[in-house]
Amino acid sequence: MAMQTQSSRQLDDELAVLRQLLSDMSELVEEQVVDAINALSSNDLKLAEQVRARDDEVDRLELEVDYQCERILALFTPVAVDLRLIISAVKINTDLERIGDHAKNLAKHVCEIGLSAELVSETNMREMADEVRWMLRSAHEAFFRRDQFLARKIIAYDQRVDRLYQDMIAMIGQLVRTYSDKANEIIHLVHIGKSVERMADHAKNIGKIVVFLVEGVDIRHRGVERNPDRSVPQAT
Repeated sequence: MAMQTQSSRQLDDELAVLRQLLSDMSELVEEQVVDAINALSSNDLKLAEQVRARDDEVDRLELEVDYQCERILALFTPVAVDLRLIISAVKINTDLERIGDHAKNLAKHVCEIGLSAELVSETNMREMADEVRWMLRSAHEAFFRRDQFLARKIIAYDQRVDRLYQDMIAMIGQLVRTYSDKANEIIHLVHIGKSVERMADHAKNIGKIVVFLVEGVDIRHRGVERNPDRSVPQAT
């Protein structure tokens, strides 16, 4: 019994390390998104370069989270809620890394073209970015508080970003007519808008993962059922 208690305590300690790594990853990615948008809004090439440089730090944290998950699986063979936490951590880690990639790509566009602040202000890019930042911050809170209600709110919120993105595309058409001499910059704006919209998609994915973590229900693909003929191997 004492050995089992010690093993349980060790598992708790390793899970605490995993949670801290995910927290660090989440906070860094949010900083990357905020800095990338600020670089875009003010045409701050130095800040954009910093975002690109820090992507290596995001990648390093991604590897550390994956390693910690592998370590826990190898040492403790967790089950039930602990196993769901590790599965969730692996998936969230992937979504966070991809959000970081979109922030890096956004900064790359700023560095390549030097978008004018005036042109950016003619779009709703800042509003889109603010919505995405809320989704990211809320996803962080939902995961660490195991708040499935906030997670479901994040999932629904993605529709607001989708509408803003469609509005932005309509604005782009007007910009082409007004700023015909800045066609190249406007093309970059389209790519940037898509990156912001994809960030929201990944934040929505994290919301779905939190629902799975708390409720044990996978809501990623509604209406699609798992193959009932595929049995789960039994331990021998």
